[in-house]
Amino acid sequence: METHQVGDSIGVIDFEGANNDANMPIIKAQLSDIIQQSTIVLGENETLQPGCYYLTKNGAGVKIEGSGDLSNGRVLGGGQLVDGLPASTITEVFNQTNGKSYAIDHLIQGTTRSVYSYLSTTPRFSKFFDLCNGFDTEIMAWAGISTEKEEGGTGIIESDQYKTFFIPGETSTSSDQQLRCIDYNVKFFSNYNYTLYAPNNDAVDYAVNHGLPTWDAIYEIFSKYNNEEGTTPDGEEEAKAQVKVMIKAIRDFVRYHFHSNSVYATTTLGSTHNDYTTFLVDDNTHISQNLTVWGDNTGKIHVKDVVGEKVIDPSNTNLMTNEMTRDLEFNKNRTQAGNYVTASSYAVVHELTQPLSYNSTEDFSQGLQ
Repeated sequence: METHQVGDSIGVIDFEGANNDANMPIIKAQLSDIIQQSTIVLGENETLQPGCYYLTKNGAGVKIEGSGDLSNGRVLGGGQLVDGLPASTITEVFNQTNGKSYAIDHLIQGTTRSVYSYLSTTPRFSKFFDLCNGFDTEIMAWAGISTEKEEGGTGIIESDQYKTFFIPGETSTSSDQQLRCIDYNVKFFSNYNYTLYAPNNDAVDYAVNHGLPTWDAIYEIFSKYNNEEGTTPDGEEEAKAQVKVMIKAIRDFVRYHFHSNSVYATTTLGSTHNDYTTFLVDDNTHISQNLTVWGDNTGKIHVKDVVGEKVIDPSNTNLMTNEMTRDLEFNKNRTQAGNYVTASSYAVVHELTQPLSYNSTEDFSQGLQ
């Protein structure tokens, strides 16, 4: 990674030496990741199609380029598409009894760009990023959202059900178990693959014009009752209740735009309507809300919310689609030697020009009712 030089190994391990016990988990983790990222499971009689996206066995997205039987074609993982690593060129094709094997001249690698990094560095998503990143512990505690573990040993912290981003190990008392990711990970991801339909700034403005609270409005109320003068105006309890409703509305809006399973805009998606589970959960029924998603022969994604259908068109070069991310979790603090990946979550991001709505009136003021 540091020199971008390609060799014939990923490191020399002394299996006879004193460090064998420490080295083996690292090698096993790396080799497992390489094998799974190099394997695509296809349906019966299905073959790889040039220009299409596929999921590898570990949930990473890859793009296939080339023609015909893909001789001299290319396989591009997130590392190649996002991070500028050399493409994996196919040098030979082997027909097997249960599929095909392709000899390639570089490893297929996933990106190291997290969801947090992508949203925070892409200006058109700055307003959505602000919504995701604004769950301040002090304000939530003031509004009555507990920041302490639930009594009874469940280990549940109410405020964790609101946050979008976190650092694995951030509350650990052991320094080597803190900061176990590159920057921040998505709180509700869990070693799987996901989709984010990211509303651009215009889409967030639309939602705000239809009642969605902002963190600026919440902070203005909070500051009124937490000022340097120490004065407390009347109506604080009512203000706390109002802020809690506003925080919940932001949480519901954010989480409705994430769902399990990575869905790429590609002609192989298929026209079958599938329901995908979002991370918006009804507080009363505890049922997760779904989005219905399907494709067509042009490579578009159709997403149906409560209001209607949104279409994601990868041929529209003004919009960002099929953007690959990966949240990594390490075995120890990212600043310490001997790190290796213990878990990772892949996510694909598609830009929306209109927000998804979980109620037919498009009223975002109080979240899911």
